[in-house]
Amino acid sequence: TLEERKRMTSEMKRKIEASLRELDAKGKRGDAARAFFAEVRSPYALGPLVELILDKTSSLDVKLFLIDVLLQLESKAIPSSMIKIMMKVPDREIQSLCSNYLIENPSEAIVQELQTYLVNSNPMQDRPETINRAAAVLAVIGDQRCIPRLIDVLVTTHE
Repeated sequence: TLEERKRMTSEMKRKIEASLRELDAKGKRGDAARAFFAEVRSPYALGPLVELILDKTSSLDVKLFLIDVLLQLESKAIPSSMIKIMMKVPDREIQSLCSNYLIENPSEAIVQELQTYLVNSNPMQDRPETINRAAAVLAVIGDQRCIPRLIDVLVTTHE
């Protein structure tokens, strides 16, 4: 049920946050946190991990660590999460990590989702950097069906 999923996600978020706090601890507590993260496979961890990666207060090292944890999950939503992270986190190292994952694991779902970022419906509000990130990954994936969309993004009209 929806209530059960919310409860499981909330519980997983609490465990992840507690273990993150312990990671820098010395001795057994730090070891227990590392062991916890090594064993995380639950799809209920996906939402909390993405939330923490997108959190502006998380350090680069923490974000990179959490992406490693995210990639070990058993979830079909990992590609979509990697796209979201790539589009929202300004750090180039994280963007590169995410784009490499997407390029190495191409799928119809990834191509479709990336194409949604190519729409530049409002040049005053749309972020060109997200359009460029999506276009760069699509170009490397090489799906021929994306070419018209990529061309459309390049065409602009100025008044």
